[in-house]
Amino acid sequence: MKNFSRGALTLTLILLLSLGLAALAAAAPPGLVRKTTNGSPEVFPPGLAGKEIPPGLVEKGGLPPGLQGREVLPPGIRLRFAEALRNRVEQGKEAVKMVLKGQEQVVIPAEGAVTVTYAALLVDKENKETKVDAAWSLQDATPGVSLDTASGVLLVTSLAGPQTITLQAVYNEGESQRVFTAKLDVELYKQKASAIELKGEALVTFQAGATGPLTLTYSATVKDQKGTAMPGEAVSWFVITQDYEDISISIDGDLTVVVPPRAGSFTVKATCGQLSATLEVKVYIPQAYTLEILGKDFVALQEGQESLSLTYTALVRDQEGKVMENAAVAWSADPVAGLVLDKGKVTLTQLPGAGEETVFTLKATHTTGDNLTLSAQKAVKVYHPVATSIVIAGEEEVILPEEGQKVEAVYTAAVLDQYGQEIATEEVVWLLSPQGGSQTPIPGATLDKGVLTVTDEAEAGTLWIWAVSDNLFAVFVVRLSTDSTRA
Repeated sequence: MKNFSRGALTLTLILLLSLGLAALAAAAPPGLVRKTTNGSPEVFPPGLAGKEIPPGLVEKGGLPPGLQGREVLPPGIRLRFAEALRNRVEQGKEAVKMVLKGQEQVVIPAEGAVTVTYAALLVDKENKETKVDAAWSLQDATPGVSLDTASGVLLVTSLAGPQTITLQAVYNEGESQRVFTAKLDVELYKQKASAIELKGEALVTFQAGATGPLTLTYSATVKDQKGTAMPGEAVSWFVITQDYEDISISIDGDLTVVVPPRAGSFTVKATCGQLSATLEVKVYIPQAYTLEILGKDFVALQEGQESLSLTYTALVRDQEGKVMENAAVAWSADPVAGLVLDKGKVTLTQLPGAGEETVFTLKATHTTGDNLTLSAQKAVKVYHPVATSIVIAGEEEVILPEEGQKVEAVYTAAVLDQYGQEIATEEVVWLLSPQGGSQTPIPGATLDKGVLTVTDEAEAGTLWIWAVSDNLFAVFVVRLSTDSTRA
């Protein structure tokens, strides 16, 4: 694809703008009223109002800004439009702000000192971060706390008291003489044991006919009021059971339980002072309960592809939903020309032609020890994909930011084929317009690769987000609203 210079891009957009201005005042007849991808009613953009919808654009989301006013879109104009958008001139990578990163909660040590390193990062318009050497400082002098002004290393000693301190960093960009300043609040606190986190298997199976015991390991972590681990806290262990007189346990930091090969249950308990946590453990003999085939239902072919290999997996699950790893499965498939089946691997050497498709059905069976049979089937469609629609997902409402702030909302678009499957190789171009699809700029709102940025210059109202891919278009309606809870 060709690269456009800034001048060529400007001429292209002026040409496209002139094409759309002729019919901006036209009203859409009832037959052209439809719904957007997120369900809000709308009217086709100016230029399509009162005219026959161009072939191939029915239910495709209307025309994006700059392409209105044409009953049939000249291929060259459409391609130049998409090309210009995909090769927009970079807006520059100059920094727009500085942020500080590092721990926002630091534990005051019982004795000695701890160090925490913080980083100053410049953020550009593409949200890319670059670490810089900034000048660091503490806003207020605090006993037991110091900050290295060159490295951003915070030193907290046992003399510090519980409080919130504020770190500040200043960076001079150099030739541009721009100065960036950022702050970060850090909470200093003393730990207090508040909970015990107990981990280990709660549902244990013995394969039928097993003769040996099963060894299980459980661990406990004491956590403070902030959810931070306290590794120095000792834990006491207990095992409570009525089903296993011959169960054995050993304690070495963690708990090891040796379980005899029969069904039953027991309880693991860990204590630390007044704190305790328990875990109920069920031991059972598994029985085959369900059978499921995992793999693709729809397989889209690539242009020029001559053969196809697919792999499917059959999972047998027991009465508790656990996979029975060693369960034997038999495979079969209905007769299809050029299809070879080897266990769960399917090979197709005769593929459908353009506009055609091949459908085959896989079957998996499992016979239990009681001669009961479980079975599952999966119909698979092999076809040539045709892009038919675009779906946009994201927030339908964005709350306007406070003065001096900005907010971002991320939107994603998927190009779907005739069976509703995403075509991963298809990319979209993003556009932003006021409601109605005109090319009027939106103060305080920009869209870059699906990221909507709204500043305090924006006003409450409605805007449209467009996703464009070749001759397919989709619109997503976004409301800019004020925060009713804001004082």
